[in-house]
Amino acid sequence: MNVRWIQMNPRKELNDASTSERKGASRQRLITASLFATIFLLSACGGGGGSQPPAMQPQVLDAVSLQPSQWHILYSPDMPASPVPASDGAWSFDFPGPPGSVHYLETPYHATTQHQFLTITFKVASTDPVYNGQVDPTSEGPATFHLLLERQGDNLSDVNARWWSYPIGYVLGSEDNTAITLTVPLTADSWINVDGNENPAEFEKTLQNLGSVGLTFGSSFFGHGVNLLGGKARFTLINYRIW
Repeated sequence: MNVRWIQMNPRKELNDASTSERKGASRQRLITASLFATIFLLSACGGGGGSQPPAMQPQVLDAVSLQPSQWHILYSPDMPASPVPASDGAWSFDFPGPPGSVHYLETPYHATTQHQFLTITFKVASTDPVYNGQVDPTSEGPATFHLLLERQGDNLSDVNARWWSYPIGYVLGSEDNTAITLTVPLTADSWINVDGNENPAEFEKTLQNLGSVGLTFGSSFFGHGVNLLGGKARFTLINYRIW
């Protein structure tokens, strides 16, 4: 099992620009995440996946459930409502081909004490995959996933209610077919909001009022979806914990 920090720049084509321009441009790509998610609230209702998180409480406080039924696939056409049990991990799902796509996976989570890190262990088993990160045609760059924190009561209108790990994430296909662990500090400099900005005060407010955690798939828009244009790929969650 490979245990390490993986950092990525979702806009690699900006490498010739200054550091501040690269960061500002890549973060700016998140601005329309709420709008695109709202579109999928409408489109997903006919094809599978949830249109909003169910009103569920976590089974245990200060613990991330690994039960498949406690995880919800959201805003994702032609996807099931939840992942399925996995013999080699906690749960799994298969990446769909068009017109399907996978966007958000979340589970309810409430904290009663301050924690320092979020760690995920996962494996993407693939055979000749052709990942498509341009489900939203305005997205750019490789297909990725990032970790997600969401505030209680979020209705997708508050730019400070969802936070993505940045720059830590995973580029699909880069190290498939091996178990990987990512660890992200729960500090404001490791997370960005819907507008692509750090905001220490608002991030701390979210930590004090977490409603769900999970991961999202996309490219330069972190939650705008991924699908397969060829080959096969299965995502398996092995562990997900906040500590």
